[in-house]
Amino acid sequence: MTKKIFFHLFSIALILLLFGLSFWQIQRKDVKEAAIAEIEGQKKISAVPLSRYDLRYDLIKNYKKYILEGVFLPERIFFVFTPSYGDNAIVRGAGYWVIIPFLLNNTDHIIPVNMGFVRINELPKIQALEISDISLLSQKLSIQAMARPYEKKRIWHTEAEIKNNILYGFYRDNFIGFLGDNIAHGHYFQLTQSAEIFSPLLVRKALTTIKLRNNHLSYAWTWFILGISISVFYSYLVFSRKRYVV
Repeated sequence: MTKKIFFHLFSIALILLLFGLSFWQIQRKDVKEAAIAEIEGQKKISAVPLSRYDLRYDLIKNYKKYILEGVFLPERIFFVFTPSYGDNAIVRGAGYWVIIPFLLNNTDHIIPVNMGFVRINELPKIQALEISDISLLSQKLSIQAMARPYEKKRIWHTEAEIKNNILYGFYRDNFIGFLGDNIAHGHYFQLTQSAEIFSPLLVRKALTTIKLRNNHLSYAWTWFILGISISVFYSYLVFSRKRYVV
């Protein structure tokens, strides 16, 4: 008797779980579509100056273009590894995003700016540069960059990463390890103008095409079909046993 009760409870719970996952994926689809619409909307808006008010109250909007005024801190350069360059591996091969902190005028706020991409074999050229070689970066500049949200939290990093100024993802907690607590709260920035003006960094322009995958409807159908299949199989077992008992 106990086994029968467990079987019925388990079967019903599994069916409810599958249908629940299906409806959850539909909700995720709506959220993703809203995010995509937000990105497309921000692309059409011209860059606006980044204000202290936006920074203080964390009002920076995802994927919005801003004008940053201040000075780069090239002596604090670091790198973020990426297995491919751009959406769907537009350029095959691993490499690094070149991140140079940007100190905003008349503030102590530091903005991590993604300057662009270099291949693995090009990284030593960047690491060997002297500050005098990139003196342009030490001048006061006005640049255009897009606000990008940090990736999900990751609170650990290796000693090798710290020693070589290399990270393996855009995680704010790890950025703090290099730059301190006074970095922009929820965003790093991606340069939208040509990086060639910062020669001899030799970086490829950071891609500003943001593509969010939205496969949630197919996931929803997968869970729903599984739920229907198990429901039919469960119903068959229950009613076939009743007929056998009768």
